[in-house]
Amino acid sequence: MIHPTQQTRPFGRRKELPRVSITRGGKTATYVLRPWVFGTVVGTFLMFGVGYVGATAYLLYRDDLLGTAAARQHELEDEYEERIARLRSEIDRVTSKHLVESQGVEEQIGFLIDRQEVMEHRQAVLDQIIGKARRAGLGITAGTAPKPVPKPNLAASTAPEPRAAAPMAYVPSDQPAADIITGTVLRKAPADALPASREGARRMLKDVQSKIDRSESLQVATIEALGAASEAEIERLSGVLTKVGLPGTSTDMGGPFVPAKLHFVDRLQMLGRTLDEITKLRSRVASVPLSAPIPGAEVTSGFGYRDDPFLRRPAMHAGIDFRAGVGTEVHATAPGKVIFAGWNGGYGRCIEIQHTNGITTRYGHLSAILVEKGDQVETGSVIGRVGSTGRSTGPHLHYETRRSGDAVDPRIYLAAGGAI
Repeated sequence: MIHPTQQTRPFGRRKELPRVSITRGGKTATYVLRPWVFGTVVGTFLMFGVGYVGATAYLLYRDDLLGTAAARQHELEDEYEERIARLRSEIDRVTSKHLVESQGVEEQIGFLIDRQEVMEHRQAVLDQIIGKARRAGLGITAGTAPKPVPKPNLAASTAPEPRAAAPMAYVPSDQPAADIITGTVLRKAPADALPASREGARRMLKDVQSKIDRSESLQVATIEALGAASEAEIERLSGVLTKVGLPGTSTDMGGPFVPAKLHFVDRLQMLGRTLDEITKLRSRVASVPLSAPIPGAEVTSGFGYRDDPFLRRPAMHAGIDFRAGVGTEVHATAPGKVIFAGWNGGYGRCIEIQHTNGITTRYGHLSAILVEKGDQVETGSVIGRVGSTGRSTGPHLHYETRRSGDAVDPRIYLAAGGAI
């Protein structure tokens, strides 16, 4: 049992140190509690207490502390991975942009290839149309028909191009146009055949695009020019037929060419039908007796009523008279078949030719007949010579035009022929 000693310290004397007495087995041991010992003991107890509390707290909160540390570690790792992902995404974006730009150029090249192939096909068809126009009698001038120019050159497009004196249409060469333009041929080429810079490639493609656009515009302009010429020709030929009492254009096809918002092929087809109609009209016009039997000869007596030169009484003159000397050549005024060649009363020596549309022509007072019945003659064929046989007062050619047996004034046909 511990009994601290209680002593009264007299004034002026030093305070005695506390003592601790321990009695065990009837023996008492007294210990002096010095301050440093007491401090050490208290410090030790405090140290062990704090250690105990700390250890207990660690054991209690260890999992939470470890979880927090792990969470922080994961957070740092996530931030790092996110940063790496952003960097990778940026790299992918730059790479993708390059690929997209490359694919864009390749797609443009493919588009230009397709357009050139279309242009070549169009030009081939247009050449056929121009040939048909010439056969139909349309005069194709240098300004109407497209002129050949070299194919566009991708490799040289980046260099300054000399300006042409006048716009020219595109005409395909003999070389194939299957691929990309390098040199003078559109053909597929490796990427290194293009300019080194992307901008240079785009400028090059834009230049080729402009050339093809100009060619296409000139082709369309050619069609419109041919269409306008065809319209004028149809109106002219139809007018000729109308003047002589024959129908002009047919009602089921052809007709004036009116530019419309149609596909290129549709416009070519329309123009082709118009040219076919012109060909038919020209054939019909050519079968009508529109030319003069004696070119340049003077008409001395017209069609209609006049005083008969023998009886001096009014009489019907069924034709016109051309002044000409004996032996002057007489020409057929249209293709046809000779249905009469011989003596015919007051006509003297006479020739009659059957033409189309029920039209016939007669040539009277001839001094000589140079054809026989059944002969086929063409416009301008020499069929006889001027004379004064039959009921005639002097050398001249009596010329008649009849339709379905009825006499028609030949000057109508001659005037219509003068419009051709």
